[in-house]
Amino acid sequence: MLSTRTETVERPWRSEGQIAFVAAYAALLLVTAVVLFCCVRFGYEPAWGFAAVAIGGATLFALRKWPMVMFAGLLFVGDFKTVPAKGISLFDPTMIFFLLCCSAIGIELFSHLVNQRSEWTLGRLLAGQAFNISLFLLFIIVLAASFLYTPAGQYGGLKLLRFLAFETLAFFGPILLLKNDDALRPFLWAVIVLSFALLGKQILGIMHPSEDVIQGNIDVTQIGHGMAIGTAILIVIYSRLIRSRILMGCVLAALSAGLVTSAARTPAVALVLTLVISSLIWKIGSRHLNRKKMILGLSLMSIIAVIAFLWIQGKPGMHDKLLSKQSEVASFLSGSTVAGGTIAKRLEFYNSALSAFFQQPATGLGLGGWSVFYSGQGIPGEGMPKYPHNFLLEVASEQGLPGLVLLSTLLVSLFHSTRRMANSAQFAFLFPVLTFLVLYNAFTGTVEDRALWFWFGMVVAASRMVRDPQLQQSERAITKQSQRAWSRNAAIQGW
Repeated sequence: MLSTRTETVERPWRSEGQIAFVAAYAALLLVTAVVLFCCVRFGYEPAWGFAAVAIGGATLFALRKWPMVMFAGLLFVGDFKTVPAKGISLFDPTMIFFLLCCSAIGIELFSHLVNQRSEWTLGRLLAGQAFNISLFLLFIIVLAASFLYTPAGQYGGLKLLRFLAFETLAFFGPILLLKNDDALRPFLWAVIVLSFALLGKQILGIMHPSEDVIQGNIDVTQIGHGMAIGTAILIVIYSRLIRSRILMGCVLAALSAGLVTSAARTPAVALVLTLVISSLIWKIGSRHLNRKKMILGLSLMSIIAVIAFLWIQGKPGMHDKLLSKQSEVASFLSGSTVAGGTIAKRLEFYNSALSAFFQQPATGLGLGGWSVFYSGQGIPGEGMPKYPHNFLLEVASEQGLPGLVLLSTLLVSLFHSTRRMANSAQFAFLFPVLTFLVLYNAFTGTVEDRALWFWFGMVVAASRMVRDPQLQQSERAITKQSQRAWSRNAAIQGW
Protein backbone atom coordinates (compact mmCIF):
# COMPACT_ATOMS: atom_id res chain seq x y z
CA MET A 1 0.00 0.00 0.00
CA LEU A 2 1.40 3.30 -1.08
CA SER A 3 1.07 6.20 1.24
CA THR A 4 1.25 9.77 0.05
CA ARG A 5 2.78 12.33 2.26
CA THR A 6 1.85 15.91 1.85
CA GLU A 7 4.77 18.15 2.43
CA THR A 8 3.95 21.36 4.18
CA VAL A 9 5.64 24.43 2.85
CA GLU A 10 7.59 26.11 5.57
CA ARG A 11 6.49 29.69 6.09
CA PRO A 12 9.04 31.49 8.16
CA TRP A 13 7.56 33.83 10.70
CA ARG A 14 10.11 36.46 9.77
CA SER A 15 8.11 37.67 6.76
CA GLU A 16 7.73 41.38 6.15
CA GLY A 17 4.01 41.45 6.98
CA GLN A 18 4.46 39.55 10.24
CA ILE A 19 7.40 41.69 11.28
CA ALA A 20 5.33 44.82 10.75
CA PHE A 21 2.42 43.24 12.66
CA VAL A 22 4.62 42.30 15.61
CA ALA A 23 6.38 45.68 15.59
CA ALA A 24 3.06 47.55 15.61
CA TYR A 25 1.72 45.62 18.59
CA ALA A 26 5.01 45.91 20.43
CA ALA A 27 4.99 49.67 19.91
CA LEU A 28 1.35 49.84 21.09
CA LEU A 29 2.15 47.91 24.26
CA LEU A 30 5.21 50.06 24.89
CA VAL A 31 3.26 53.31 24.45
CA THR A 32 0.46 52.01 26.69
CA ALA A 33 2.96 51.07 29.40
CA VAL A 34 4.66 54.49 29.21
CA VAL A 35 1.34 56.33 29.36
CA LEU A 36 0.17 54.25 32.33
CA PHE A 37 3.45 54.88 34.15
CA CYS A 38 3.18 58.65 33.52
CA CYS A 39 -0.42 58.72 34.77
CA VAL A 40 0.53 56.91 37.98
CA ARG A 41 3.70 58.95 38.42
CA PHE A 42 2.11 62.37 37.99
CA GLY A 43 -1.31 61.62 39.48
CA TYR A 44 -3.48 61.69 36.34
CA GLU A 45 -6.54 59.55 35.83
CA PRO A 46 -5.41 56.36 33.98
CA ALA A 47 -8.70 56.26 32.06
CA TRP A 48 -7.72 59.45 30.23
CA GLY A 49 -4.36 57.92 29.37
CA PHE A 50 -5.99 54.80 27.92
CA ALA A 51 -8.44 57.01 26.00
CA ALA A 52 -5.53 58.97 24.52
CA VAL A 53 -3.82 55.72 23.47
CA ALA A 54 -7.05 54.42 21.91
CA ILE A 55 -7.62 57.66 19.98
CA GLY A 56 -4.01 57.73 18.86
CA GLY A 57 -4.16 54.12 17.70
CA ALA A 58 -7.43 54.70 15.84
CA THR A 59 -5.93 57.78 14.18
CA LEU A 60 -2.87 55.85 13.02
CA PHE A 61 -5.12 53.10 11.68
CA ALA A 62 -7.21 55.65 9.78
CA LEU A 63 -4.09 57.35 8.41
CA ARG A 64 -2.89 54.03 7.05
CA LYS A 65 -6.27 52.69 5.89
CA TRP A 66 -7.95 55.83 4.52
CA PRO A 67 -5.22 58.45 3.99
CA MET A 68 -7.18 60.38 1.35
CA VAL A 69 -10.03 61.01 3.80
CA MET A 70 -7.70 63.33 5.73
CA PHE A 71 -7.49 65.55 2.67
CA ALA A 72 -11.27 65.70 2.51
CA GLY A 73 -11.13 67.05 6.05
CA LEU A 74 -8.48 69.59 5.04
CA LEU A 75 -10.70 70.84 2.20
CA PHE A 76 -13.79 71.18 4.41
CA VAL A 77 -12.36 72.24 7.76
CA GLY A 78 -12.51 75.96 6.95
CA ASP A 79 -16.25 75.75 6.24
CA PHE A 80 -16.96 74.41 9.73
CA LYS A 81 -14.81 76.87 11.65
CA THR A 82 -16.64 79.70 13.37
CA VAL A 83 -13.55 81.75 14.24
CA PRO A 84 -10.73 82.37 11.74
CA ALA A 85 -7.25 81.38 12.77
CA LYS A 86 -4.90 84.04 14.11
CA GLY A 87 -1.33 83.03 13.49
CA ILE A 88 -0.06 79.47 13.76
CA SER A 89 -1.59 77.34 16.48
CA LEU A 90 -1.46 73.57 16.95
CA PHE A 91 -5.00 73.74 18.34
CA ASP A 92 -6.41 75.30 15.18
CA PRO A 93 -8.52 72.70 13.31
CA THR A 94 -6.91 73.61 9.98
CA MET A 95 -3.45 73.00 11.42
CA ILE A 96 -4.60 69.69 12.91
CA PHE A 97 -5.79 68.41 9.54
CA PHE A 98 -2.67 69.78 7.90
CA LEU A 99 -0.55 67.71 10.27
CA LEU A 100 -2.78 64.67 9.74
CA CYS A 101 -2.31 64.94 5.97
CA CYS A 102 1.44 65.28 6.41
CA SER A 103 1.39 62.25 8.70
CA ALA A 104 -0.57 60.22 6.14
CA ILE A 105 2.06 60.96 3.48
CA GLY A 106 4.87 60.29 5.96
CA ILE A 107 3.43 56.91 6.96
CA GLU A 108 2.95 55.99 3.31
CA LEU A 109 6.52 56.86 2.38
CA PHE A 110 7.86 55.10 5.46
CA SER A 111 5.97 51.93 4.52
CA HIS A 112 7.62 52.06 1.09
CA LEU A 113 11.04 52.24 2.72
CA VAL A 114 10.30 49.37 5.11
CA ASN A 115 8.68 47.14 2.51
CA GLN A 116 11.43 46.73 -0.06
CA ARG A 117 9.20 44.55 -2.24
CA SER A 118 6.48 47.15 -2.57
CA GLU A 119 5.50 47.86 -6.17
CA TRP A 120 4.53 51.42 -5.27
CA THR A 121 7.89 53.10 -5.56
CA LEU A 122 8.18 56.87 -5.75
CA GLY A 123 9.12 56.56 -9.41
CA ARG A 124 5.93 54.64 -10.17
CA LEU A 125 3.80 57.18 -8.29
CA LEU A 126 5.22 59.98 -10.45
CA ALA A 127 5.47 57.98 -13.67
CA GLY A 128 4.44 59.77 -16.85
CA GLN A 129 3.57 63.04 -15.11
CA ALA A 130 6.89 64.88 -15.29
CA PHE A 131 5.45 67.63 -17.49
CA ASN A 132 2.60 68.64 -15.16
CA ILE A 133 4.72 68.32 -12.03
CA SER A 134 7.49 70.37 -13.62
CA LEU A 135 5.01 73.10 -14.51
CA PHE A 136 3.84 73.22 -10.91
CA LEU A 137 7.39 73.44 -9.57
CA LEU A 138 8.31 76.16 -12.08
CA PHE A 139 5.20 78.07 -11.05
CA ILE A 140 6.34 77.93 -7.42
CA ILE A 141 9.76 79.26 -8.47
CA VAL A 142 8.14 82.18 -10.30
CA LEU A 143 5.87 82.79 -7.33
CA ALA A 144 8.84 82.86 -4.94
CA ALA A 145 10.88 85.07 -7.28
CA SER A 146 8.07 87.62 -7.43
CA PHE A 147 8.36 88.00 -3.65
CA LEU A 148 11.79 89.59 -4.14
CA TYR A 149 10.30 92.77 -5.63
CA THR A 150 6.87 92.95 -4.02
CA PRO A 151 5.80 96.23 -2.39
CA ALA A 152 3.89 94.23 0.25
CA GLY A 153 6.70 92.35 1.96
CA GLN A 154 4.85 91.16 5.06
CA TYR A 155 1.67 90.11 3.28
CA GLY A 156 3.60 88.66 0.33
CA GLY A 157 5.78 86.59 2.66
CA LEU A 158 2.71 85.22 4.44
CA LYS A 159 1.09 84.42 1.09
CA LEU A 160 4.21 82.59 -0.08
CA LEU A 161 4.45 80.54 3.12
CA ARG A 162 0.79 79.55 2.92
CA PHE A 163 1.17 78.47 -0.70
CA LEU A 164 4.32 76.46 -0.01
CA ALA A 165 2.64 74.73 2.93
CA PHE A 166 -1.02 74.18 2.04
CA GLU A 167 -1.24 74.34 -1.75
CA THR A 168 1.91 72.25 -2.26
CA LEU A 169 0.61 69.64 0.17
CA ALA A 170 -2.79 69.67 -1.54
CA PHE A 171 -1.20 69.17 -4.97
CA PHE A 172 1.20 66.36 -4.08
CA GLY A 173 -1.11 64.60 -1.59
CA PRO A 174 -3.27 62.72 -4.11
CA ILE A 175 -0.26 62.06 -6.36
CA LEU A 176 1.48 60.19 -3.53
CA LEU A 177 -1.55 58.56 -1.93
CA LEU A 178 -4.02 57.81 -4.72
CA LYS A 179 -3.12 54.36 -6.06
CA ASN A 180 -6.35 52.58 -6.95
CA ASP A 181 -10.10 52.61 -6.56
CA ASP A 182 -9.80 51.46 -2.94
CA ALA A 183 -8.23 54.81 -2.07
CA LEU A 184 -10.49 56.89 -4.31
CA ARG A 185 -13.94 55.74 -3.22
CA PRO A 186 -13.57 56.55 0.54
CA PHE A 187 -12.46 60.06 -0.38
CA LEU A 188 -15.44 60.63 -2.66
CA TRP A 189 -17.80 59.34 0.01
CA ALA A 190 -16.16 61.63 2.56
CA VAL A 191 -16.81 64.63 0.28
CA ILE A 192 -20.49 63.73 0.00
CA VAL A 193 -20.90 63.09 3.74
CA LEU A 194 -19.17 66.36 4.67
CA SER A 195 -21.37 68.21 2.18
CA PHE A 196 -24.41 66.87 4.01
CA ALA A 197 -22.87 68.09 7.26
CA LEU A 198 -22.57 71.55 5.70
CA LEU A 199 -26.20 71.33 4.67
CA GLY A 200 -27.19 70.53 8.24
CA LYS A 201 -25.13 73.43 9.53
CA GLN A 202 -26.81 75.82 7.09
CA ILE A 203 -30.32 74.65 7.94
CA LEU A 204 -29.65 75.05 11.67
CA GLY A 205 -28.31 78.54 11.04
CA ILE A 206 -31.41 79.50 9.05
CA MET A 207 -33.87 78.04 11.55
CA HIS A 208 -32.04 79.45 14.57
CA PRO A 209 -30.34 82.67 13.42
CA SER A 210 -28.04 84.53 15.75
CA GLU A 211 -28.70 88.06 16.96
CA ASP A 212 -26.06 89.44 14.57
CA VAL A 213 -27.77 87.74 11.61
CA ILE A 214 -31.17 89.14 12.59
CA GLN A 215 -29.73 92.65 12.90
CA GLY A 216 -27.91 92.32 9.57
CA ASN A 217 -24.41 92.59 11.03
CA ILE A 218 -23.26 89.30 9.47
CA ASP A 219 -23.39 88.37 5.81
CA VAL A 220 -25.43 85.19 5.41
CA THR A 221 -23.75 84.30 2.12
CA GLN A 222 -21.69 81.10 2.43
CA ILE A 223 -19.84 81.00 -0.87
CA GLY A 224 -17.35 78.39 0.33
CA HIS A 225 -20.21 76.10 1.31
CA GLY A 226 -21.70 76.51 -2.14
CA MET A 227 -18.42 75.59 -3.81
CA ALA A 228 -18.02 72.44 -1.69
CA ILE A 229 -21.63 71.35 -2.25
CA GLY A 230 -21.39 72.04 -5.99
CA THR A 231 -18.33 69.79 -6.17
CA ALA A 232 -20.23 67.04 -4.35
CA ILE A 233 -23.15 67.35 -6.80
CA LEU A 234 -20.85 66.77 -9.76
CA ILE A 235 -19.26 63.78 -8.04
CA VAL A 236 -22.69 62.24 -7.44
CA ILE A 237 -23.76 62.80 -11.05
CA TYR A 238 -20.63 61.69 -12.89
CA SER A 239 -18.79 59.24 -10.64
CA ARG A 240 -21.47 56.53 -10.51
CA LEU A 241 -20.59 56.17 -6.85
CA ILE A 242 -24.29 55.73 -6.01
CA ARG A 243 -25.90 53.00 -8.09
CA SER A 244 -29.48 53.28 -6.82
CA ARG A 245 -31.41 55.85 -8.85
CA ILE A 246 -33.77 56.56 -5.96
CA LEU A 247 -30.90 57.18 -3.55
CA MET A 248 -29.09 59.31 -6.12
CA GLY A 249 -32.23 61.40 -6.64
CA CYS A 250 -32.60 61.96 -2.91
CA VAL A 251 -28.93 62.92 -2.52
CA LEU A 252 -29.06 65.36 -5.45
CA ALA A 253 -32.26 66.90 -4.12
CA ALA A 254 -30.73 67.47 -0.69
CA LEU A 255 -27.49 68.87 -2.11
CA SER A 256 -29.45 71.18 -4.42
CA ALA A 257 -31.23 72.56 -1.39
CA GLY A 258 -27.84 73.03 0.26
CA LEU A 259 -26.57 74.98 -2.73
CA VAL A 260 -29.54 77.33 -2.53
CA THR A 261 -29.37 77.79 1.24
CA SER A 262 -25.75 78.92 0.90
CA ALA A 263 -27.20 82.08 -0.70
CA ALA A 264 -24.23 82.26 -3.09
CA ARG A 265 -24.66 83.01 -6.79
CA THR A 266 -21.16 82.18 -8.01
CA PRO A 267 -21.20 78.41 -7.23
CA ALA A 268 -24.68 78.10 -8.75
CA VAL A 269 -23.67 79.89 -11.96
CA ALA A 270 -20.44 77.89 -12.19
CA LEU A 271 -22.37 74.64 -11.67
CA VAL A 272 -24.92 75.43 -14.39
CA LEU A 273 -22.17 76.38 -16.85
CA THR A 274 -20.28 73.20 -16.00
CA LEU A 275 -23.32 71.01 -16.63
CA VAL A 276 -23.91 72.75 -19.96
CA ILE A 277 -20.28 72.38 -21.06
CA SER A 278 -20.04 68.77 -19.93
CA SER A 279 -23.34 67.69 -21.46
CA LEU A 280 -23.49 69.62 -24.73
CA ILE A 281 -19.94 70.42 -25.78
CA TRP A 282 -17.77 67.58 -24.54
CA LYS A 283 -20.55 65.03 -23.99
CA ILE A 284 -18.75 63.89 -20.85
CA GLY A 285 -20.05 60.59 -19.52
CA SER A 286 -22.18 59.96 -22.60
CA ARG A 287 -21.29 56.27 -22.32
CA HIS A 288 -22.39 56.18 -18.70
CA LEU A 289 -25.30 58.66 -18.45
CA ASN A 290 -28.59 58.36 -20.24
CA ARG A 291 -29.85 61.72 -21.55
CA LYS A 292 -33.36 61.01 -20.27
CA LYS A 293 -32.07 60.25 -16.79
CA MET A 294 -29.93 63.37 -16.91
CA ILE A 295 -32.91 65.57 -17.79
CA LEU A 296 -35.05 64.01 -15.08
CA GLY A 297 -32.31 64.48 -12.51
CA LEU A 298 -31.72 68.12 -13.43
CA SER A 299 -35.47 68.76 -13.38
CA LEU A 300 -35.67 67.34 -9.87
CA MET A 301 -32.73 69.48 -8.78
CA SER A 302 -34.39 72.59 -10.23
CA ILE A 303 -37.69 71.91 -8.47
CA ILE A 304 -36.01 71.35 -5.12
CA ALA A 305 -33.89 74.46 -5.64
CA VAL A 306 -36.99 76.58 -6.24
CA ILE A 307 -38.71 75.14 -3.16
CA ALA A 308 -35.62 75.80 -1.03
CA PHE A 309 -35.41 79.36 -2.36
CA LEU A 310 -39.04 80.04 -1.48
CA TRP A 311 -38.48 78.56 1.97
CA ILE A 312 -35.47 80.70 2.88
CA GLN A 313 -36.77 83.87 1.27
CA GLY A 314 -38.80 84.87 4.28
CA LYS A 315 -36.27 83.82 6.93
CA PRO A 316 -34.56 86.44 9.12
CA GLY A 317 -31.40 87.80 7.58
CA MET A 318 -32.14 86.14 4.25
CA HIS A 319 -34.92 88.27 2.82
CA ASP A 320 -32.97 91.51 2.39
CA LYS A 321 -29.88 89.70 1.14
CA LEU A 322 -31.73 87.71 -1.49
CA LEU A 323 -33.71 90.76 -2.57
CA SER A 324 -30.55 92.78 -3.10
CA LYS A 325 -28.97 89.94 -5.07
CA GLN A 326 -32.03 89.66 -7.31
CA SER A 327 -32.11 93.37 -8.05
CA GLU A 328 -28.38 93.38 -8.73
CA VAL A 329 -28.63 90.51 -11.22
CA ALA A 330 -31.63 92.11 -12.94
CA SER A 331 -29.75 95.38 -13.21
CA PHE A 332 -26.66 93.66 -14.62
CA LEU A 333 -28.70 91.80 -17.25
CA SER A 334 -30.33 95.06 -18.29
CA GLY A 335 -26.92 96.57 -19.02
CA SER A 336 -26.19 98.49 -15.83
CA THR A 337 -24.67 97.70 -12.47
CA VAL A 338 -25.80 98.59 -8.99
CA ALA A 339 -23.35 100.89 -7.25
CA GLY A 340 -21.80 99.08 -4.30
CA GLY A 341 -23.01 95.68 -5.46
CA THR A 342 -20.71 92.68 -5.58
CA ILE A 343 -20.94 92.39 -9.38
CA ALA A 344 -19.81 95.99 -9.87
CA LYS A 345 -17.05 95.44 -7.32
CA ARG A 346 -15.82 92.32 -9.11
CA LEU A 347 -15.67 94.19 -12.43
CA GLU A 348 -13.73 96.96 -10.73
CA PHE A 349 -11.25 94.39 -9.37
CA TYR A 350 -10.86 92.80 -12.79
CA ASN A 351 -10.19 96.13 -14.49
CA SER A 352 -7.63 97.02 -11.84
CA ALA A 353 -5.80 93.70 -12.28
CA LEU A 354 -5.78 94.09 -16.07
CA SER A 355 -4.42 97.61 -15.71
CA ALA A 356 -1.65 96.34 -13.43
CA PHE A 357 -0.78 93.59 -15.91
CA PHE A 358 -0.56 95.99 -18.85
CA GLN A 359 1.66 98.32 -16.85
CA GLN A 360 4.15 95.59 -15.88
CA PRO A 361 3.55 92.55 -18.13
CA ALA A 362 7.09 91.14 -17.91
CA THR A 363 7.41 90.78 -14.13
CA GLY A 364 4.11 91.76 -12.56
CA LEU A 365 3.69 93.73 -9.37
CA GLY A 366 5.16 91.06 -7.11
CA LEU A 367 3.55 88.59 -4.74
CA GLY A 368 0.65 90.30 -2.95
CA GLY A 369 1.31 93.53 -4.85
CA TRP A 370 -2.15 93.88 -6.38
CA SER A 371 -3.66 94.92 -3.05
CA VAL A 372 -1.17 97.78 -2.79
CA PHE A 373 -1.79 98.75 -6.41
CA TYR A 374 -5.57 98.78 -5.96
CA SER A 375 -5.68 100.63 -2.65
CA GLY A 376 -2.73 102.93 -3.15
CA GLN A 377 -1.44 102.10 0.33
CA GLY A 378 1.95 100.63 1.11
CA ILE A 379 0.70 97.96 3.52
CA PRO A 380 -2.55 96.04 2.93
CA GLY A 381 -4.82 96.75 5.87
CA GLU A 382 -7.67 94.85 7.47
CA GLY A 383 -10.82 94.80 5.38
CA MET A 384 -8.87 95.74 2.27
CA PRO A 385 -9.27 93.41 -0.75
CA LYS A 386 -6.25 91.12 -0.94
CA TYR A 387 -6.86 89.61 -4.39
CA PRO A 388 -8.92 90.56 -7.48
CA HIS A 389 -11.28 87.56 -7.13
CA ASN A 390 -9.98 85.96 -10.33
CA PHE A 391 -7.02 83.64 -9.94
CA LEU A 392 -5.83 84.11 -13.54
CA LEU A 393 -5.90 87.90 -13.30
CA GLU A 394 -4.30 87.67 -9.87
CA VAL A 395 -1.33 85.76 -11.31
CA ALA A 396 -1.17 88.03 -14.37
CA SER A 397 -1.03 91.17 -12.24
CA GLU A 398 1.43 89.85 -9.65
CA GLN A 399 3.67 87.41 -11.57
CA GLY A 400 3.24 88.81 -15.08
CA LEU A 401 3.61 86.77 -18.25
CA PRO A 402 5.90 84.07 -16.74
CA GLY A 403 3.35 83.09 -14.09
CA LEU A 404 0.36 83.44 -16.43
CA VAL A 405 1.97 81.31 -19.16
CA LEU A 406 2.94 78.56 -16.70
CA LEU A 407 -0.49 78.47 -15.06
CA SER A 408 -2.33 78.55 -18.40
CA THR A 409 -0.14 75.76 -19.79
CA LEU A 410 -0.82 73.67 -16.71
CA LEU A 411 -4.56 74.22 -17.10
CA VAL A 412 -4.49 73.21 -20.78
CA SER A 413 -2.50 70.09 -19.95
CA LEU A 414 -4.84 69.09 -17.13
CA PHE A 415 -7.97 69.65 -19.22
CA HIS A 416 -6.42 67.56 -21.98
CA SER A 417 -5.82 64.78 -19.47
CA THR A 418 -9.39 64.90 -18.15
CA ARG A 419 -10.72 64.94 -21.70
CA ARG A 420 -8.85 61.72 -22.42
CA MET A 421 -10.33 60.18 -19.25
CA ALA A 422 -13.88 61.37 -19.99
CA ASN A 423 -15.03 57.96 -21.21
CA SER A 424 -13.69 56.23 -18.12
CA ALA A 425 -16.31 55.09 -15.65
CA GLN A 426 -13.80 55.61 -12.87
CA PHE A 427 -12.64 59.14 -13.73
CA ALA A 428 -15.47 60.68 -15.78
CA PHE A 429 -16.20 63.12 -12.93
CA LEU A 430 -12.78 64.80 -13.15
CA PHE A 431 -13.54 66.98 -16.17
CA PRO A 432 -16.77 68.45 -14.69
CA VAL A 433 -15.15 68.99 -11.28
CA LEU A 434 -12.08 70.66 -12.79
CA THR A 435 -14.27 72.84 -15.03
CA PHE A 436 -16.43 73.85 -12.08
CA LEU A 437 -13.49 74.83 -9.87
CA VAL A 438 -11.73 76.78 -12.64
CA LEU A 439 -14.94 78.69 -13.41
CA TYR A 440 -15.59 79.31 -9.72
CA ASN A 441 -12.10 80.66 -9.11
CA ALA A 442 -12.27 82.71 -12.30
CA PHE A 443 -15.40 84.42 -10.95
CA THR A 444 -14.44 84.95 -7.34
CA GLY A 445 -11.44 82.83 -6.34
CA THR A 446 -7.77 83.17 -5.58
CA VAL A 447 -4.62 81.31 -6.52
CA GLU A 448 -4.41 80.21 -2.88
CA ASP A 449 -7.55 78.06 -3.15
CA ARG A 450 -6.33 74.70 -1.85
CA ALA A 451 -9.33 72.86 -3.32
CA LEU A 452 -8.27 74.01 -6.79
CA TRP A 453 -4.72 72.72 -6.38
CA PHE A 454 -5.90 69.53 -4.74
CA TRP A 455 -8.02 68.66 -7.78
CA PHE A 456 -5.09 69.58 -10.02
CA GLY A 457 -3.16 66.90 -8.14
CA MET A 458 -6.10 64.51 -8.47
CA VAL A 459 -6.00 64.85 -12.25
CA VAL A 460 -2.25 64.16 -12.26
CA ALA A 461 -2.73 61.08 -10.06
CA ALA A 462 -5.61 59.79 -12.18
CA SER A 463 -3.57 60.26 -15.35
CA ARG A 464 -0.85 58.09 -13.85
CA MET A 465 -3.42 55.48 -12.84
CA VAL A 466 -4.82 55.32 -16.36
CA ARG A 467 -1.32 54.80 -17.77
CA ASP A 468 -0.66 51.92 -15.37
CA PRO A 469 -1.28 48.58 -17.18
CA GLN A 470 -2.53 46.80 -14.06
CA LEU A 471 -5.00 49.57 -13.30
CA GLN A 472 -6.18 49.59 -16.92
CA GLN A 473 -7.25 45.96 -16.48
CA SER A 474 -8.97 46.87 -13.23
CA GLU A 475 -10.72 49.77 -14.97
CA ARG A 476 -12.05 47.51 -17.72
CA ALA A 477 -13.33 45.06 -15.13
CA ILE A 478 -15.02 47.88 -13.19
CA THR A 479 -16.63 49.20 -16.39
CA LYS A 480 -18.03 45.79 -17.33
CA GLN A 481 -19.31 45.22 -13.80
CA SER A 482 -20.94 48.67 -13.73
CA GLN A 483 -22.62 48.09 -17.10
CA ARG A 484 -24.05 44.77 -15.94
CA ALA A 485 -25.30 46.31 -12.68
CA TRP A 486 -26.99 49.21 -14.45
CA SER A 487 -28.57 46.83 -16.97
CA ARG A 488 -30.02 44.76 -14.15
CA ASN A 489 -31.35 47.86 -12.37
CA ALA A 490 -32.89 49.13 -15.58
CA ALA A 491 -34.62 45.82 -16.19
CA ILE A 492 -35.95 45.71 -12.62
CA GLN A 493 -36.95 49.34 -12.11
CA GLY A 494 -37.53 50.59 -15.64
CA TRP A 495 -38.22 54.17 -16.59
